Amino acid sequence: MNTSPRSPCQFYDVNGKPFRPTLKPHPNFDVHADVDVLCKSMRCWGTDEDAIIKILGKRTNEQRMQIVSAYKAKYGRELAKDLEGDLSGHFKDCCILLTECPYYLMAKSLYYAFKGVGTNENTIIEILVGCYNEELEKLKQAYIYVLRDKGIKGKLHRIFTPDFFAKIIWNS
Repeated sequence: MNTSPRSPCQFYDVNGKPFRPTLKPHPNFDVHADVDVLCKSMRCWGTDEDAIIKILGKRTNEQRMQIVSAYKAKYGRELAKDLEGDLSGHFKDCCILLTECPYYLMAKSLYYAFKGVGTNENTIIEILVGCYNEELEKLKQAYIYVLRDKGIKGKLHRIFTPDFFAKIIWNS
């Protein structure tokens, strides 16, 4: 199985044209300048939502994770908590999600897919089938660490037949 990083050219649309990323690394990325702009946008009376959009909406996930770490290091506070206090509605939800690790978000989605009566198999399949082995391992660790659960494999073995599980979901 291919474990190299995904290339945007590996995915194609219905016409055979390769998908291209819509969000590319910001060419003049300066994590410290971005952290200062975000803090300033929330410090004054009223919130400068345009400044928040310009930063969070135009940085890759990797760059946003650097911003989250630098913000915590500089101000001793969580960026998500500050955003939560200054924003509202769907915009707040979106901004907070942009500050989260994608593996955490996938782990949280898996948790809710398993939780309650019945299981949302579609969500589980959507998340796991598109992952390489390396990504599955990171997802498993996020699920165990963040959600303090027993892990993904045990629950998946109870849900799917071993044959389905071995062929489709987990290749280890």
